[in-house]
Amino acid sequence: MKPGMIVIAAALAVLLTGCAQQKQMPDSIESAMQRVANTTLPSGWRVDCNVDDINATKECFAVTSGIPAYKGALSSPPFRIVFRGPENGPLLQGPFVEPGYQDWPGDEYTPTVRIDNNEPIHDMYNPALFREMDTGVLAKVEYWVWPTGPERMSVNLAGFHEAYKLLLIQAGSPQPAISPATRP
Repeated sequence: MKPGMIVIAAALAVLLTGCAQQKQMPDSIESAMQRVANTTLPSGWRVDCNVDDINATKECFAVTSGIPAYKGALSSPPFRIVFRGPENGPLLQGPFVEPGYQDWPGDEYTPTVRIDNNEPIHDMYNPALFREMDTGVLAKVEYWVWPTGPERMSVNLAGFHEAYKLLLIQAGSPQPAISPATRP
């Protein structure tokens, strides 16, 4: 692998693991890439946990890459299922979906996920969303990026069931595989 490609791959690995968001940095590019490889399932879903030692919080997630709906996109947006909580306690917030790079300020514009031909879901904590993902094939997603507006992607749901079961174990969730979500 060329040195430039290693830097790009490492930057992507850090982004997908949430390290940049969680302020947890890997020891080296190689260790970051190895961690990504070790936590990625054959389906392409990645299941891992990060600890933010500044804020004493923990986040466990399952993530896969979406396919942007527009040509010329520079990256594949992430599609994450997340649990959050205190570093040494139960992860009580979640599960919820974090689609794409949703960063629009306020609550006026919320993401939308439509599984197969089902009704669109706007509540990323809605238990129906997880039930539909468990049996669905394709998620069509719209999320809002500041300041440009809405962006869309498609997400192949193959492997979601296995990734979600593993996520529940890693998050230490007492919840059954598909159950009502809890909000903060």
